[in-house]
Amino acid sequence: MPNRKVLSLKTKLFLKNKGFNLAEVARKASIRPDDLYGMLSGRRVMTADDFLDICKAVDISTDEVAAIELPPQSA
Repeated sequence: MPNRKVLSLKTKLFLKNKGFNLAEVARKASIRPDDLYGMLSGRRVMTADDFLDICKAVDISTDEVAAIELPPQSA
């Protein structure tokens, strides 16, 4: 399983590429929008529970996020 920083980067990349509205994702995941922005920018630690809540909110499996390839400069 990738480390938390990598999962945050992969989650951010997925949400951006799919065009998700982050405020809506935060609402569906029951996470404060500022906290979600912090997690995706690396200013706040994304817990396992946060990660699961975000995945459920956008209907993607944790394995799908883990399998996302990051551009070389992101790793």
